[in-house]
Amino acid sequence: IPTPAIHPGDNPIWIGGERYTLAAWKDSPQLKEAKEFIAFMARPANAKQMAEATSLPSGLTNVKADIFYANDYEHYQDVKVEPYFDRLYLPNGMWDVLGTVGQELAADILGPQDISQKLGREYKRLREQSETQGAENNE
Repeated sequence: IPTPAIHPGDNPIWIGGERYTLAAWKDSPQLKEAKEFIAFMARPANAKQMAEATSLPSGLTNVKADIFYANDYEHYQDVKVEPYFDRLYLPNGMWDVLGTVGQELAADILGPQDISQKLGREYKRLREQSETQGAENNE
């Protein structure tokens, strides 16, 4: 179900992110091939199979996937989707770091202080990496 509204007058929202997404970089040396692959995956039969394999609704309006939550997604289809905070505030790659350190904390491999330090190092590293890649892409 959507996340309930906490302020009077607000509407409930879905908290979501892209799950399985295909894209092509505009300057890719294999842009033609990438577009052909995306077109292949966008064929209704292939998009249906991918949606059912990931148990997620298809992003294509002409594809109806037989998934467990299909009725719920249809019932709440008009509810706005807000992206996870990591898409707005964290550098690319940080989601994997969060998953790893969560496991390390739960398994008692690292304590809270160690986790905090690791998250800080990884955040800075990934932020610098993103900035470097962005600068290279703009050259």
